[in-house]
Amino acid sequence: MSSTLKVDILQDSGGNNIIASDGSGSLTTQKILYPAWFVYLSTTPSLPDSTTTKIQFDTVEVDTDSGYDNSTNYRYTIPSGKGGKYLITYNTCINANTVTTLAIANALLYKNGSSFSQTSTTFSNNYAQRNSPKETLIMDLDAGDYLEVFCYGDVTGSNTQTIFGSASLQRVYFGGYRIGD
Repeated sequence: MSSTLKVDILQDSGGNNIIASDGSGSLTTQKILYPAWFVYLSTTPSLPDSTTTKIQFDTVEVDTDSGYDNSTNYRYTIPSGKGGKYLITYNTCINANTVTTLAIANALLYKNGSSFSQTSTTFSNNYAQRNSPKETLIMDLDAGDYLEVFCYGDVTGSNTQTIFGSASLQRVYFGGYRIGD
């Protein structure tokens, strides 16, 4: 014996829609993992030495609620009514353009214009050519809060460095999604 349960909306105990259907058989999630975004850097811009620089993620892979600005501010803003706990992840890739000249590589997450979290690598004596500071964390965010990713690199001597982006490899990225209230 088989049974069928037919509903248009499935809600949690708080009355929030978890899954909804438009009647065509297509399901849309309403609460879980939304909003969500994933952006990456497809170019390889120069990185000034010993200067904290905002990464201008130029390519939007996913942005369910249009919260990422990839043309002016290069930041994600929590949409109205979408505050809660978020899983955030970001990765940078700092490349010294000369082998073994990278001394410091930092990735920084800013919340509302102030440094919130930093991942740091310092090389002593044995310098590197490339390093990818990255982090994944859970944050409580309110509607209107905004997040930005910065990086800082320090090379020895007068060598140059870049933020090592790539359209095909998505090395330098920033993303997140809401995991609950």
